[in-house]
Amino acid sequence: MSAFMPRFETSPPPAPFERTPPPQSAINAVYAPSPSSAGPASSAAPRRSLGGIAAVVRQLDRKHGAFFISRLILMTGINLRTYDAATPDDPHAVTKVARALRSLVPATELDGLLQFLPIQR
Repeated sequence: MSAFMPRFETSPPPAPFERTPPPQSAINAVYAPSPSSAGPASSAAPRRSLGGIAAVVRQLDRKHGAFFISRLILMTGINLRTYDAATPDDPHAVTKVARALRSLVPATELDGLLQFLPIQR
């Protein structure tokens, strides 16, 4: 090595990525079914799902493009780009998205999109 070229230490290669289960949090406790319910037939509250809005946005972005998503964001007043597959679907947001989709999308396409949303089935 010369005096002008400093010697850099190289770090060892990173360990392979290991997938660990996510820690239990208060959010998981809110959206998990309660142990007091005997089954799906006895629960009166709708089951919340994860990533339904994100799936709808992803489908619409592929088919119609970013301008369509921007229009949907303006109609609902919700930043739909912040939703991802791990985001719980808020019932109010689902209602607003479904209402806006009914006015923007043809009925044949609407049925396929509404299957991703938990409350609108």
